[in-house]
Amino acid sequence: MFENSRLGGAVALSLASLASAGVGGGGEYSLPNADFEQGLSSWSQWASDATTPFQALSSPDGPGLAARCDLPAGVEARLRLAVPIEAGPGWNPEPGAPGEKVDFGAWLWLDPSATAGEVWLTLESHDGSAATTLAESERMDPDAAPKGRWLFLPVRPDPVADARVRSDSRELCYALHSSATGVVWFDAARAGRFKYSEYSLENGSFEQGLPAGGAWQVDGYVTTNDQSSEPEGYYGVGHARLEGWGGTAVWQKIALPIAPATGSPAPRAGSSVEAGVWARVSPDAYLSGTPNPDVYVEIAVWGVEGRGADTLLARGRWHPTLDERAYWRFVQTEPSAEITHRHESIRVEVLKSFSADVWIDFVQVGEAFSIDGNPRRRVGCNYVGRYRSPRYPGCSTSPTAPRDIWRNWHWTTPNACDNSYTGFFHNPDCNTSPTCFRANGRRDLAVSTLGSIHDLPLVGSYDSRDRDVIRYHLDLAEAAGIDHFIYDYLGHKLSLQNVLDGREPLNEETWLALIEVAEEVGRDFKLAVMYEPKVHYLGWVQGETSEQQKLDGMVADLTWLVETMEERRCALRHDGRLVVFVFRNTMCSPDGSQCLDDADWLAVTSAVEAATGEELFLIGDLPPGAGSPFLGLSRWQLVRSDLLEYRTYDTAEAGVPSWPPPELSRLRDHTRAIHRLGRGWAAGDDTQRVSIGMVWPGFDDTGVGGWGEGNLTGEDGQPLCVRVAHDFGGQFYSTTVESALAEGCDWIHIATWNDWNEATRIEPAWHPDYFTLPFAVSLHSGKVYHQVFDRLAETATWIEAFKGESSGVSLARVATEYLLRAALVPEVIAYD
Repeated sequence: MFENSRLGGAVALSLASLASAGVGGGGEYSLPNADFEQGLSSWSQWASDATTPFQALSSPDGPGLAARCDLPAGVEARLRLAVPIEAGPGWNPEPGAPGEKVDFGAWLWLDPSATAGEVWLTLESHDGSAATTLAESERMDPDAAPKGRWLFLPVRPDPVADARVRSDSRELCYALHSSATGVVWFDAARAGRFKYSEYSLENGSFEQGLPAGGAWQVDGYVTTNDQSSEPEGYYGVGHARLEGWGGTAVWQKIALPIAPATGSPAPRAGSSVEAGVWARVSPDAYLSGTPNPDVYVEIAVWGVEGRGADTLLARGRWHPTLDERAYWRFVQTEPSAEITHRHESIRVEVLKSFSADVWIDFVQVGEAFSIDGNPRRRVGCNYVGRYRSPRYPGCSTSPTAPRDIWRNWHWTTPNACDNSYTGFFHNPDCNTSPTCFRANGRRDLAVSTLGSIHDLPLVGSYDSRDRDVIRYHLDLAEAAGIDHFIYDYLGHKLSLQNVLDGREPLNEETWLALIEVAEEVGRDFKLAVMYEPKVHYLGWVQGETSEQQKLDGMVADLTWLVETMEERRCALRHDGRLVVFVFRNTMCSPDGSQCLDDADWLAVTSAVEAATGEELFLIGDLPPGAGSPFLGLSRWQLVRSDLLEYRTYDTAEAGVPSWPPPELSRLRDHTRAIHRLGRGWAAGDDTQRVSIGMVWPGFDDTGVGGWGEGNLTGEDGQPLCVRVAHDFGGQFYSTTVESALAEGCDWIHIATWNDWNEATRIEPAWHPDYFTLPFAVSLHSGKVYHQVFDRLAETATWIEAFKGESSGVSLARVATEYLLRAALVPEVIAYD
């Protein structure tokens, strides 16, 4: 439940602290004297009889101090901690905007003498003159609760205030209340940023098999996969198989904590729970064409008492049909009851009821709204597939125009600011350009030379459809800790039009090749798309004049996408729904007469879901409105004018940076605004909405002359056709990363893997010494390594800190193995 923040006096978030789990869902605020080891220092007390009933004495169960309250009948008392909110922009919200959502809890011990009254906690926000209750715990009745042991008592967000800090807040007040007659102890008060907690299961993905004495218990015949013949699970390589003629199950218990402690989030009284599992029915299972109520895969969570019957807390069932065999399905529970203080543990159970083999993988459990079928912390990266090479044997056409031969490796379109200027042109085609190679011997691709003429792909001017190149990219991404690619997808209708026009459907062919490689045996990588409705609204697809025709084209695109991905293990899903990012979800036609809105998207998704039976999880890049089908937001705003190296077109053309250079604080403000926008939007419904942190290493579109357009207005009031972000002494990338992590984002979106045209890539770059050395990793100097793997190595470092784990795979080794194959294996193409 708790996340690091500066509210309540906590130290600033650092990469080093990200890997360690705190109480609840993450780190916690640094509350002064929260454990009463300095007596009652920092705390103030009040009692209705004007006495001082609180004392700091030896804890009832051993060493250390705790706060003891002893009340006579009819008296109420309170112990209160007031903590100022640190000054600084962003920590208090703007008026009317949702603020930080705060969690608070404390441990209490009811002495056998405690009776006749209530014990509870409150969290209040103070503006200097009045208080607002943000959250309050249940009011515990000492006569009905267990006594003589520690019990954790959390607050619950107020239905109106939603535990969110007000814009006029000056301090937060954490209070412990008792009106119980007799002795009540309090200890280990904890507060922090609210987050629904996922609980840790041992071997939840069955990567260690089912060892004797392990956490999983088995009822019936259960095996784990033979990794030589069945190497892939849904996540990782391991999975379990429920076999046998009848019911078969696996189950695991998670104990409720019985004493104040820090560590991984654990089940706690007062919480609703949910669980999920990925399941796959054997392709030869004998099933009906319609759901049978007696045939199901079930995941359930039970509250376990030391004595007495177990309580069903949550259950989910999937009734597989004939058409649903052989591909993975996410089964998720619906809550039915809360954990109570009577429960000593919860039991997570997965079972099948019918006579067929069922594969299961990646079991998760946590508070309601905490799980979605994926690891909590994950990193995705945009991937573009718009590059062509005549060396690729899969070329099906023989174009003569360099633009068609090389696609986005080529750019010679004049820009709107100076159509006579050719300094931003790049033509790698030697039949039409005497300068098709740069001075370093590499092809002159449509990539900026402002940083270095060496800023080109390490592996040359590759074709995006080349499976060997894609395999190299996926191997590198996995080695860096990236979990999924987000493919820049232009739709099926445009691909069909390309075929009819005699052009290769490069975008779609690359997407299918990417799926093919991601589905390879042993691969553990997911894919989603970044869908671009501009192909319809800007007239790229011919024959669509009315807005309804454009919407119908989008339905056709997304229907084809779903039908292509619905049975794929590599498909990225959220709560079982196919993930679709949308670039410019409010796209308009050039004259502004036709614009996408939430109602349009609702109609489009409804039509796609009716046609395919699949639900979509839409992620936009602009905040959707209430009732929108978009449940995710990843704000794509990589540049603005005050971050640019050249703030007029004339200075860009002359190569003379504008003066004075922008300050790093401007970038910090920009990234913070992006992430605060996402967090504020998600706060409108934190049970459904997801804010995804956007990070990027820079921006420079001079390689494509600003795409020939007037993109921004320069500080001279004239159009600014090219955009070159200042690198801030190499701190650009790390600043965007720090901003996303400081906002508590669990899902990070990197822009991009390989957009060389806008220089946002993290793919390894070329260096001449990498080829003069004999491909031995040990012989590559630190300078060479840094220049080749700079952005990707930095990415791997922050992802390792973010996730608390490393792939253990060397980036240089992956690259070297590919380069050796390209040099020595005839079937692997060596690009230049």
